[in-house]
Amino acid sequence: MNLLEYLEEVLKKIKAHGYQIREEWLDGGHGGGCVLRGKKIFFSDQTLPLPERLEQAEEFLRELNTKE
Repeated sequence: MNLLEYLEEVLKKIKAHGYQIREEWLDGGHGGGCVLRGKKIFFSDQTLPLPERLEQAEEFLRELNTKE
């Protein structure tokens, strides 16, 4: 499995927690999860290199899993 496929798997798991996935150009390092107008959204920052986007998503997923 390559990095892009792995990122897609992590994003799918975040989505399973009820989050919409938004891939946006956020000027580096500003992605993450939030609740906006009652909707849970995870922003994946497209300005980051793929390994950093993956790290950001993995960290957020770990946080979600520890809250359960």
